[in-house]
Amino acid sequence: MSDGRKSTFSLDEIEPPPLRIRGESFPEKLLRKGKEEPFVPIGCVATTYFLVSGFNSFRHGDAVRSQKMMKGRVMAQGATIAALAMYAGYSSLGGYEKIAEKLTNYSKIAVDTYGPGDEKGKGK
Repeated sequence: MSDGRKSTFSLDEIEPPPLRIRGESFPEKLLRKGKEEPFVPIGCVATTYFLVSGFNSFRHGDAVRSQKMMKGRVMAQGATIAALAMYAGYSSLGGYEKIAEKLTNYSKIAVDTYGPGDEKGKGK
């Protein structure tokens, strides 16, 4: 179904394809998060150590050491959860700069509301 005419166009009429932004891969994200939140991977490694060591002690019949390792696992797991909560709170507040800014604003509001404290710690 050609009518014999050649189609002509210039390169200026063609729009370039949109740029694709490459997201970070899993290993890149894992490394970045490990640098941003170092206590979480440390806690995971400690938890794994206590778990594996406790299972090995249980398998070899050393009940006392197995119990100690399981208690250590619970403590390491709790510390890891606490680190996760700390980092989540930190990131939700926007980092140290924003936390300091919010505290400064709160202290200004308190001074405006209650006045500067005297030497006894009381307001106006």
